[in-house]
Amino acid sequence: MAAFCAQARTMTLAQCQQTALENNETMTVSANKLLQAKLDVENAVLERERNTRLMTIEVNSNIRNVVDSRRMIETAELGVEQADENLKVMRSLFDNGMATLTDLLDAQSQWHSARSNLIEARMQFKSYETDYLRSVGKLRTESK
Repeated sequence: MAAFCAQARTMTLAQCQQTALENNETMTVSANKLLQAKLDVENAVLERERNTRLMTIEVNSNIRNVVDSRRMIETAELGVEQADENLKVMRSLFDNGMATLTDLLDAQSQWHSARSNLIEARMQFKSYETDYLRSVGKLRTESK
C-alpha cells in the first residue's frame, strides 16, 4: 500500500488507504466470481454424470421390458394354440353328444380370453418397444 501511495503524490493518506481497500474489494469480488464459476462447472459435470447414469438405467429397464413382453407374446401364442385345440375337441364332442353346451361355451370363452391376452401382449410389446426407441433416440417422428 505504501508503494501505491508513494506513486500517487497528490493523494492524502486517507485517500490512498481508501483506494487500496477498494482495489482489495474488487480483487475479492473477482476471486469470488471465479470460484463460483468453477463450482458451476463442477456442478454441471456432476449433473451430466448423474443424467448419464439415469439414462443408462432407463435404457436397461426398457430393454428388460421389451424382452419380457416378447416372452409374454410367446406365452400368449401358446395359450391361443391350446385354446384352439381345446375348442376343436369340445366342438367335436358336442357335435357327437358327448359334451354339454356349457362345456362348449366354456371352451369358446377360454378361446376368446386367449385371443384377448395375445392382443394385449402385442400392444404391451409395442408400447415397451416405443419406450425403448425413445430412450435410445431412435424414435422416428413424422412431421407434416
